[in-house]
Amino acid sequence: MKYEFESPLGDEIDLLEKGLDLATVFDPFFDDVGFLGGELAGDGFLFLLRRPVGIGTVASVGISVTGALGAPAGQSASLQGSGPGKADGGNLLGQLASALLTLGQSAGKIRPVGHHLFIIPFGCCHFVIPTVVYSNTVMESHPTPQPDFQLVSRYLGALPLVNHFLQRLRLEPLLSAQLTPPDRRCKISTTKVLLVLLRNLVVCRTPLYSLSQWAAPWTPEVLGLKSDQLGALNDDRLGRALDELFHSDRQMLLSEFVLHLVREFRVDLGQLHNDSTSLSFQGQYRQADGRRVEGLETPAITFGYSKDHRPDLKQLLWILTMSSDGAVPISFKVSDGNVEDSTTHRENWDLLRQLVGRPDFLYVADSKLCTTEALTHVDRHAGRFLTPLPQFRKEDGRFRRWLVTHQPDWQEVGRRQQLGRDDEIIESLESPIAEVHGFRLVWFRSSEKRQRDGEKRQQALDRAQMLLDQLQVRLQGPRCRFKHRKTVAKAVDQILQNTGTSRWIDYQIEWKNEVIFRQKKRHTQNPIPRLRRSVRSRFRLDWQPRLSEIRADAQADGISPFVTNAYDLSPWEIYQAYHRHQPQLEKRHDLLKNTLQIPPAYLHSIRRIDAFLFLAYLALTVYALVERELRRNMAQRAVAQLPLYPEGRPCRAPTARRLFAVFRHLQNHTLFKRGKPMQSFPPELTSLQLELLDLLDIQKSRYLSCHQ
Repeated sequence: MKYEFESPLGDEIDLLEKGLDLATVFDPFFDDVGFLGGELAGDGFLFLLRRPVGIGTVASVGISVTGALGAPAGQSASLQGSGPGKADGGNLLGQLASALLTLGQSAGKIRPVGHHLFIIPFGCCHFVIPTVVYSNTVMESHPTPQPDFQLVSRYLGALPLVNHFLQRLRLEPLLSAQLTPPDRRCKISTTKVLLVLLRNLVVCRTPLYSLSQWAAPWTPEVLGLKSDQLGALNDDRLGRALDELFHSDRQMLLSEFVLHLVREFRVDLGQLHNDSTSLSFQGQYRQADGRRVEGLETPAITFGYSKDHRPDLKQLLWILTMSSDGAVPISFKVSDGNVEDSTTHRENWDLLRQLVGRPDFLYVADSKLCTTEALTHVDRHAGRFLTPLPQFRKEDGRFRRWLVTHQPDWQEVGRRQQLGRDDEIIESLESPIAEVHGFRLVWFRSSEKRQRDGEKRQQALDRAQMLLDQLQVRLQGPRCRFKHRKTVAKAVDQILQNTGTSRWIDYQIEWKNEVIFRQKKRHTQNPIPRLRRSVRSRFRLDWQPRLSEIRADAQADGISPFVTNAYDLSPWEIYQAYHRHQPQLEKRHDLLKNTLQIPPAYLHSIRRIDAFLFLAYLALTVYALVERELRRNMAQRAVAQLPLYPEGRPCRAPTARRLFAVFRHLQNHTLFKRGKPMQSFPPELTSLQLELLDLLDIQKSRYLSCHQ
C-alpha cells in the first residue's frame, strides 16, 4: 500500500458515508495528523466505492492506494480533491448517489477537475461524471501533477574506492592513448564505456545487455559519466567499445599499464609465479577456431583438458603470472583451449624478461615447467627457476629406492604454525641422486604431509579390501556369472587400479570344477527321468598385503622434490617460495571464476570475448591491489583483525570482496524543488567504514566528494 501527498493538508478531509461508522471505514487511513499506513478494513477502498460518498473540501491532497484488499493485482484506486472553497456537498452527494454504479472488483481512479468529479477505471467498467454515466468507454486520464519537493537517492557504494585505485593506475589516459579518437556523434566515448564496464566487473558482474539497468541507480559521477549519458549505455555501444579495444594494441597497453603499476605501488618483481586454468564456454562457437580476424590473431574455443572437470564444454586456456608481493597479477595470456601447459612457459618467460627488464627474477611454476626445453632455455638466458619434480621422472623413483637402504640425514629447516594443531615440521635434504640436467635437486619432508600420506594409503587399502570382499561374495554365490579365470583376474585388477593399491596387494585365484546333474525335459512316453551332466567352474579369491612394499613407501611419506638453478637460496627459502605463494594463484583463479564470474561471457564474437578477458585481467588487478594495500597497512599499523565477517566476527586476512560489501548500501540523497536541487545529504559513515578508508589512505572528504 502506498500513500502519496502532493502538498500539506489544508482543511480537514470530510468523507462521509450514510449508515457507516467513520472509524470503521477510515481507521487504516487517518490518525491525528494525517494518514496512517496499514491494511484496509473490510473489502478496502473499493468497497467504499460501491456506495454513495460525500466529499468535502480538500486542499490539493492526493491518496494513491495500490494493492488494496478486494482489488485485482496490478490495479489501483486513488482519491483526490481540489478547490479553494467549500464544495456543494449535498448537491455533489446527490449526483453521486444517482450516478454511481457497482464497480465490482475492478479498480479505478477518482479525479476531480474544478468542482466536477470523474471516475476513471482501468479496463472495461463504468465511468461516472456528475450528470452522465458512460459505460464500457475508454476515457483519457490526465497526468498527476508533480509534487513540489522530490527526494532522489543514488548509490555510492564501493565505487569511490575503486575510482581511487583507477586514478592511481592512470587507466583512463592509458586507454585513451591506445584507442581511436572519439567520434563526435557518440554521446559517450569508448574509454568511458570500457571504464564503466570495468567498474561493473569489480563491483557487481552483470550481463552486457543489462548494464544500463545496473548503472541507473548509481550516482553518475562515480561512474565517470554525466546524467544525460546513462541512457547511452546500451548493449550495442558496449559491443562496439569491445571491438575497438580488440583492434587496439593491447600488448603495448598491457606493458605500459604494468610498468606504471610497478612504479606507483612499488611492486617487487624479484619473484614471479605462473599457473593456468581453463575457462569453459556454453555453445558451439564455430567461428572461434583460431582464424585471424581482420589481420589479428584470435584464440580457438575448443575442447581440451578441462581443469573445471567439464570435458563436455569447449574452453580457452587462461595463463596468469603474478608477483609474490601481494599476489598482484603482472601478465596474462589467453591461448587455445587445447594447448598443453608445458609448451607455454618458454614464450611466457621471454615476455616477462622484456617486461621486467632483466632475466634474474625467480620464475616459479608447477611441475609442467619441468621439461628439458623450458629449463634449459631459462638457464641458458641467465634466468632462475623453481619447480617441483614430477613423479614420473626417474630421479624420483631412484631416490625412493635409495631411502629403503639408507638413513638420510634430514635437517629441520623451519616450522609452520597451524591453528588448533601441532606445528608442521619441515626437513630438507640435498639430493644424493643427481638431476639429469645437472640442476640442483632438493628434497623436503613435511610432518603434516607425512601424516596425510599414511592416512591416504590406509584409506585406499580399506576401500580395496571392501571391494574385494564384495567380489568374493559374488564368486561364491549360486548365480555367479564369472565363467573363466581370466575374467576374474580382470575384475580384481580393475579394483586395484581404481583404488591405487596395485603396488600394495597380492592376490591368488583358486578354482575347481563341479559336476552338476540336471534333469532333462520329461517325455510322456518315458516316465523315467533322464539327467544331463555339466561342469561348472567355481572360483575362490585370496589376497594379502605386500608388507615390504608398504614399509618401503612409508619411508617416503611426506617427501616432495624441487628442481632449481638458484644455488643462492637456502632450503627454507625454496620451500617458502613455492608453498607460501604458489597457492595464491589458485585463489586468483577462484576470484576470476566465482567472484568476478567471468564464465559465462554472455558474448558470441571471439573479438569481443578476447577484449572482454583483457578487462577481466584489469578487474583482477584492481582486486589484488585493494587487498595488498589493506593488508600492508594493517601490518604496519599493528591492526590484527577487522570485524568484516557476518555478525561482526573478526577477519585476519580481509579480501576486497568483504571490503566492498561494507560500503555496498551507502547512498547519497538530494532534495529537489520543482526540478532544481535544493540540498544534498551525504551518507553517514560508521566507525568501521572510516577505519577502512584510513587503512586504504583515502580521506573521508574524498569519498564523500562524489555525492556533490
